Amino acid sequence: GDYYIRAVRDGSVELYHNNVKRLETSSVGVSIPQDLDVDGHTNLDNVSIAGVATVTGNLIVGGVLTYEDVTNIDSVGLITARNGIRLPDDQKVELGNSQDLSLYHSSSNSRNYLQSTNTNMSISVTGSGPTLTLNASNIHLKNHNNNSTYFTSTNGGAVNLYHNNIVRLTTSSVGVSIPQDLDVN
Repeated sequence: GDYYIRAVRDGSVELYHNNVKRLETSSVGVSIPQDLDVDGHTNLDNVSIAGVATVTGNLIVGGVLTYEDVTNIDSVGLITARNGIRLPDDQKVELGNSQDLSLYHSSSNSRNYLQSTNTNMSISVTGSGPTLTLNASNIHLKNHNNNSTYFTSTNGGAVNLYHNNIVRLTTSSVGVSIPQDLDVN
């Protein structure tokens, strides 16, 4: 015969629709073998999903949303990080289809890097009034292999201009020094 409700003494209670089990109680809770369609507001204290969860509309999380064992997060549209984005040491923020631009902190030498690979890099400040400012005690401008110097400056000290990795002009407290010949055409 057809079942509507089936109750087992000291055991489960089963609910059926058109002779198909739709809900069953057990000693650990309730089992719903197929879809659960809830209209309206529902409060759930602890939810574990062992499959795909599809959300249409807004998903509002009032606490911490933790991704475990996730290698990729695919977001279509804008991501807002109200309290910043934090990455551990040696993890990179990579931009571009080929990860051409990266930003990271190296724990091995306590340096921060903005690195462009396989492409040119431009830093531009647009408009009629903006200024690009570099703030550091010492500034060194070197080639991509870090083995040839173009320019150095020391806080409260000399500014050096190089040609072929040799100092060609140096500033000092008394003026400018040109260590070799001055060629004026």
